[in-house]
Amino acid sequence: MPIAIGVTGNVEKTNCYDALKIGANMTEESALLKFKAIVIPVKQAENDADILIVETALMISKTHHNSTVIVGENIDLLVTLTARTSPKLEIFLLKPGKGKMK
Repeated sequence: MPIAIGVTGNVEKTNCYDALKIGANMTEESALLKFKAIVIPVKQAENDADILIVETALMISKTHHNSTVIVGENIDLLVTLTARTSPKLEIFLLKPGKGKMK
């Protein structure tokens, strides 16, 4: 069960890259409706989303006993992830690259 910027989905239904494509060029409200339409649980943060994203990743990793990836560019995610993660869990932060691939 991958996680992509705080939204999770079942691999058979979609994956984190599909989820990012769906959210591109959409308003926030229409993106939330689209995620719900394809059975991706959606969480709305009331304040700063960093803690919600990390806590969701921790919960998924603990309950499903698998590796979890957080996709994001915010350094606060890395700091929060480092502070809250047990050494027994496999949670990774993937920062999308900028520029051309060779």
